[in-house]
Amino acid sequence: MRIYLVITLVLITYTSKAQQFLKYNNEFINLGAGARSIGMAGSVIATNEDVNSAYWNPAGLNGVTDKVQASLMHSEYFKGIVNYDHFAISYRIDTSSIFAFTLLRSGIDNIQNTLDLFDVNGNIDYSRIRYFSVADYAFLFTYSRKLNANFRYGASLKIIYRKQGEFASAMGFGFDAGIQYKKGEWLMGANARDITTTFNFWTYHEDKLKVTNPADTVQNIIPDETIDLTAPQVHVGIARKFLLYNKLSICPEIGLDLTFDGKSNSIIKSNFANVAPHLGVELNYANICFLRAGVGSIQEIPDFNGSSINAQPSVGIGLRFGRVCIDYAITSLSKNAIAMYSNIFSLRFGVSDWKK
Repeated sequence: MRIYLVITLVLITYTSKAQQFLKYNNEFINLGAGARSIGMAGSVIATNEDVNSAYWNPAGLNGVTDKVQASLMHSEYFKGIVNYDHFAISYRIDTSSIFAFTLLRSGIDNIQNTLDLFDVNGNIDYSRIRYFSVADYAFLFTYSRKLNANFRYGASLKIIYRKQGEFASAMGFGFDAGIQYKKGEWLMGANARDITTTFNFWTYHEDKLKVTNPADTVQNIIPDETIDLTAPQVHVGIARKFLLYNKLSICPEIGLDLTFDGKSNSIIKSNFANVAPHLGVELNYANICFLRAGVGSIQEIPDFNGSSINAQPSVGIGLRFGRVCIDYAITSLSKNAIAMYSNIFSLRFGVSDWKK
């Protein structure tokens, strides 16, 4: 009860200052982790219980039965312009507690730097072109504990590092916390991201942003703000498992994402909070073959005729060979994007005992 009270007070305090938050700040963290979860449109807050739970809901990490479990994922957006990678590894401490480390990277590489394209005489010199990368990193240190057979909880320390070539960089930190509860075949979960807000502290290198062209009197402007704030988010989910026939089962999950950074295009929106629903389902045969589908990012988009509903569907498949799982998902980043669909691949494997 004290934990819930603290969470409530934090949300009230920071949502009352929503104008201070940057929309889409640290948005790369919201791209997802693991093809299984992305194939279900992120509707895994109540059901996820592998090493990727460190990202989706720290409480679910305690569902890992392996001594060590690791996961790798690679995806590309906008025809390969943006590369997004995820790595996670967990280590079971004892029967009730487990620890995990997660790394996320989103980056655009080999960007041309043309600030020095002109020499001191104003002539174009292509040999002066250099290349740089814009990359965002997130490091999650997660601990999860099982209170009993039905209740789990967990938390993550999140460290952010953002680098804009040699021009600017930022360090940040924040916390996530989650719970999962099981009642018969019903599964429930909640995860509060950036629960204390996530702070990014920026450093700008003005000397690296100067244009060498003597004919160009306009120079790049350095932002006045050096601190970015990311508003808290709350993700909740409820699911139920159904046995269809013999070894065939299905598990649908309904989720709600609550954001507090000002009014958005969500189906339910206000200046205080926005609520975005999403749905995912997984068909499971003997814990060997999996078929998944989901729909998320359901938004009301204004247009010349009033508004229209936009959603991002996703589908996926998975195969398990002992302790090795291979997952694939295809998802729509946006119906208006250059590349309508993105392919997601991930690999997950576990080790039961170091001696084996």
